[in-house]
Amino acid sequence: MVRYYASSSAVAMEQEFIAMPTLRKILGEENASAEEAIAWLQRILDFLFEHAYDRAATQPPEDDWEQLHFLRAWARFSERIRKAPLFARVIYADRITIQGEECYNAPAILLALEKDEPLRRRLRPKRVSPFAHGDLHFDTILVDRNTGSFGPADPRGYELCDPWYAAGKLYHSARGKHDLIPRGEFRLD
Repeated sequence: MVRYYASSSAVAMEQEFIAMPTLRKILGEENASAEEAIAWLQRILDFLFEHAYDRAATQPPEDDWEQLHFLRAWARFSERIRKAPLFARVIYADRITIQGEECYNAPAILLALEKDEPLRRRLRPKRVSPFAHGDLHFDTILVDRNTGSFGPADPRGYELCDPWYAAGKLYHSARGKHDLIPRGEFRLD
């Protein structure tokens, strides 16, 4: 760590440059097999759930959905529209079609969740941890195929984060192809 910033609601750090490719790079550009990809993900998640997340784990705050999810998601939608206005019509749509399948759009789902307190209580995490990455996806994991080592890149360092949020971000990286959006590697019809 080169330097860090900490406030009552967020932590950020600056890392020194580490000459290792991201997991996305080895999966997409260096021809990693499906077996190798699964092995990397298993090692990374095993490490996180066995060694990182349980350190200082605590009960989530009463307003965990508001603090950990809703505010973050609405801010992300606003940021996406500001940075790429062409996403506005997609974000504002009630339903969207992804790879030929019609789906409810994320803002519509968020609005429904905001109104459904019993569902939020059932989905509330059992624990939250300050040791969660906060933005774990294929582009924020550095890997070394020669040594088998791995490490984080650009951790967000939220004060508290649901450990399953990280697993969800990785799933979204794989299934939703999240890492392709910031790189502009998509087609919008």
